[in-house]
Amino acid sequence: MKSRITSFVFGFSMPLRALRLMMANPKLLLWAAIPFLLTSALYIAFFVTFFQWISQGLPIWMQSLGMDPTGWVIGVAQALAVLIALLSTALSFSAVASVLASPFNDFLAEAAEAYVYPPLPAAPPGSWSRTARLMAIDMAKNFAALALTAAALLLSWIPVLNIAAFALAVLLLTFQYVSYPQTRRGETLREGFRFLGRHFFCCLGFGIAHLLLFAIPIVSAIFVPVAVVGGTALFARARAENLR
Repeated sequence: MKSRITSFVFGFSMPLRALRLMMANPKLLLWAAIPFLLTSALYIAFFVTFFQWISQGLPIWMQSLGMDPTGWVIGVAQALAVLIALLSTALSFSAVASVLASPFNDFLAEAAEAYVYPPLPAAPPGSWSRTARLMAIDMAKNFAALALTAAALLLSWIPVLNIAAFALAVLLLTFQYVSYPQTRRGETLREGFRFLGRHFFCCLGFGIAHLLLFAIPIVSAIFVPVAVVGGTALFARARAENLR
């Protein structure tokens, strides 16, 4: 029981460990910053265009409807438009950042391998056949994760079984971020699931910690690269020390 609690605490503390690792290595911060800056630039461009419209276009449109463009109605409409835009940003920023981060996550995970402890053995050199195999493994993992996510959503509506659904969702979150170094080494879908089973408690702690962090609007986008680095570090440490 003590070893299981220790493993859980280690997994739960991984975001902080990963953040420290990133702060100590500017190369990791650079890869982490690119998608966040791209997302920020996209939303800044949106708000510039949006505020230009509500200050100029909205009064013209309301005037075409026969309303007074200088009255209190236009002020209320502009305030509501800004409020809706801010709420939409809070709800969508992290999702957009995650999509934009996807092409960079593999580069970030690969860069993190040079700094994790204990060191990971180098991945085999690339070739056309190996690249095709890794793409097939990655596709199989994505389809499996999608199917299991749907199963977790269905189970979440059933009393008692919703506890199992929560554990499944948490483990799938961990699976997503430890799969980067696994796939690079040609580890199959079955081996990925075996990793979750062998190191259940540290994977559970990792998933719960990131589930809580990802629930924070906008700020959660910062923790996507932290999860990528943390998943790589967890993979290296759990294998070497046989964390449960």
